[in-house]
Amino acid sequence: MKKNLAFRSGLAHPGSVEQLEALGREELIQVILEQQRMIVQLRAEIDQLKRRGGAAPFSKGKAKKNPKRAGRKPGQGTFRNRKAPEQSPPVEPVAVPVSGCCGDCGCTYGGAVTEVVSITDIPQERRPEV
Repeated sequence: MKKNLAFRSGLAHPGSVEQLEALGREELIQVILEQQRMIVQLRAEIDQLKRRGGAAPFSKGKAKKNPKRAGRKPGQGTFRNRKAPEQSPPVEPVAVPVSGCCGDCGCTYGGAVTEVVSITDIPQERRPEV
């Protein structure tokens, strides 16, 4: 960690007490001043990170006041809606003769119920002739 900080500051910091004792008065003053600058810089960085709060690691500072919603906006882009199928004429109900009992088990059926059924065929697209 010390080497990384010394590299960032540009000044070579002595790593041991023996190296400090070997320095003269002016060199020691320069080391102290550089360390003070580094302390101020690191405290400012710590304060900035504390103010950011629980922001995600990819967050860059403050959030926008009026962010745009994600996705395609209404009324923009190309629309590829298919046409509604053509309506077929109404179909007349068909009477189906029913015997009084089931052909498999022999049980009697319940009352007759009318059920409405409709079938819509989507026409096939013509294939291009090549």
